[in-house]
Amino acid sequence: FLIRDQYSGQVIHLELAVKFYLYSPGGASRGGLADWIGPNPDDDLAKKITHLKARQLPLTTCATTAAVLKQRGLPPPDVSVALIRGYLFSPLTTKIIPGPMVEADHLQGRWLHAWQLERLDSVRTKTTFDVMAKDSWLDPNPSVGQSFARARRQVLDLLAHTGEPVLVAARKKHQEGAASRYFVVPDDWPGPARAPLY
Repeated sequence: FLIRDQYSGQVIHLELAVKFYLYSPGGASRGGLADWIGPNPDDDLAKKITHLKARQLPLTTCATTAAVLKQRGLPPPDVSVALIRGYLFSPLTTKIIPGPMVEADHLQGRWLHAWQLERLDSVRTKTTFDVMAKDSWLDPNPSVGQSFARARRQVLDLLAHTGEPVLVAARKKHQEGAASRYFVVPDDWPGPARAPLY
């Protein structure tokens, strides 16, 4: 995006990414932000930051971009900024603190393998659930109304049919505000090359 700050007048090149990362340490050669991997295990937070810094942010400094901006009557940016939003998911039984590069109040949830679904038993009695469509993953206030049994069936059916992780929202009955998020992944996720420790 190219935006103008109405107060300073600066033109800002904004690279915006919306991502979901799950904590899964991958052995001695990894660590830090590289242990936060995407539902597609080929993606990780360290790679995303490197790509933003090395490839996307410098785009506005190349001659081709300058020519396109000039041709369209747009000013060159005074500054380039990257912003990553989304959720970080800790394993179901362990809360992970991602480190100083991540804001302390980041959006967060938990992840679990399909075989661990029954572990949600402790929250299910007074809780309703929603299996979220991908285009609703950022919905701050999802409608939750399914029983645990119905949501569990839907999650297992989706995993069997697509093999892709499923996002579930949960909220205590009659509770207002944000819903808890649970990313349910196939039992073989993230794959043999990155067997998780949880």
